[in-house]
Amino acid sequence: MIACCSSSDDNMEESLNCLKYANRARNIRNKPVVNTDPDSAQLAQMRDEIQALKMRLLNQQLGTGTDLLDLSNVNPEVLGGTANRRMIEELYAQLVGDRGEGGGDSQMVAVLRKQHEEAEGCVMRLQGELSRTVAQVAALEDETYNLRAERDLYLHQLSESQRHLTDFG
Repeated sequence: MIACCSSSDDNMEESLNCLKYANRARNIRNKPVVNTDPDSAQLAQMRDEIQALKMRLLNQQLGTGTDLLDLSNVNPEVLGGTANRRMIEELYAQLVGDRGEGGGDSQMVAVLRKQHEEAEGCVMRLQGELSRTVAQVAALEDETYNLRAERDLYLHQLSESQRHLTDFG
């Protein structure tokens, strides 16, 4: 803030009021607070937890995960207390009971493994192409450097020849 004060005795009261106002304005402190709805925050946390549980389930189905329903490391506030924890455990028990401990999922796991192997093959092929392309770029950069050096030499020889011609001509 810029305060305009006069050095004249006639404007002493106005200058003093201006300085007092500037001091009050300088002392103003704002504390911004983000307005958040606790329900939406809890929903967002639960969505994150559901996504993490889905990933753990997929990892377990592929044989790379650990115990799916180890809720000991989950924040109790995310689950909303022991009632929600029990409900999640019951839903998991129903899910496992309906599927029969991995009975119908073996085809899905096989399809996912096949897709994973195909994707790995594609990645390996692309990495090979990338390394060949990088080698080609390096060779072209070397060739470009050599050609520029040769061009500079010819330009220098040309300028020397032109200088000699103007000196003798």
